[in-house]
Amino acid sequence: MSSELTLIVNGETISSVEDPHFDERTGQISISALDGLGYALHSVKMTAFQGLNLKPLPPLLNQVSLPPAYQPDETIFAWDMQNFLLGCGSGWSGRDPNPCLWAKNLRKQDWERSWQGELVWVKGYEDLLAIFTYQPDLYDLPIEISAETTLTSKGGGVALFCRATQNGRYEFYLQPDGTWFIRRDVNVEYGLPKAKHLTTLANGKVENFSPEKAQLSATCNGPKLIFNLNGVELGRVQDTLYPEGQVGIFFDAFSEGSFTNLTITRVK
Repeated sequence: MSSELTLIVNGETISSVEDPHFDERTGQISISALDGLGYALHSVKMTAFQGLNLKPLPPLLNQVSLPPAYQPDETIFAWDMQNFLLGCGSGWSGRDPNPCLWAKNLRKQDWERSWQGELVWVKGYEDLLAIFTYQPDLYDLPIEISAETTLTSKGGGVALFCRATQNGRYEFYLQPDGTWFIRRDVNVEYGLPKAKHLTTLANGKVENFSPEKAQLSATCNGPKLIFNLNGVELGRVQDTLYPEGQVGIFFDAFSEGSFTNLTITRVK
C-alpha cells in the first residue's frame, strides 16, 4: 500500500511527502477553496492507480448499511463541548462518521461569541436558520433527543428534529408564546421553513408557558412521534413518510436564545 502524497501543478511536482497513516483504499475526493477566494474549474480528471501490493478491502455485508448497535436506553450522544464543533462535516454528501455536531447558516463571528460555559447562545437572522445536526446517520433506530432551551425573542421558535435526510424531516417546534407543532417538513434544503413545505401533524398551545427555561424532548420510534415539554407530553402522532435519518436542533429566523445539555438516547 502506497503512503506517498504528491502535488503537481502544470506538470511540475511541487511537493511529495510520505504519510504512514494515509490509506489509499478508503476515503473521498473533494475540491475546496478558502473562504473569500473565488475559483473556476475547467475540467476534472481522476485516475486510479492499481498497485500490485494493494490489499483488497473486506467485502461489504450484502452492500447494506447497518445501523449502529445501540441497546435500549443506551446514550448515543451526551453533551460534550469538546465534541460540539463548527463545520465538522460536509453535510449530506459526507455523512461524517465522527460523533460531533455541525452548524449550518450560523455566522462564524456570532458562533465565536456564543460560548459561555456550557451554553450555546444563538442569534437569528431574517434569512438564516441556526441548525445543529448530529452527523452520524441513525437510520431507523428508535431515539429520543432532548435539550434545555431558552427563547429570549418575541418571535421565531426552537425545534428538535429527527429522520432528517435530503427528502425532509420531522420537526417538534415550540414558539415563545407556548404554541407548539409536530410537523413534517419536505424542504430538501436547510432553508427557512415555508408553508408549502410543511404539514402540521399535531399542534396546540401551552398555558402559562415560560420560554426562559424549557426542557424539550422528542421521541421518534417507528411511526410514533412524541413531543414532550418539561416532562409532560404535549402530543403524539403516527406518520410513516420518513423512516430514517439524522437528528438535531434548530432556531428559526428572528429567534434568539440558547441551548445546552443536548442528549440522544436509544429508546425501547
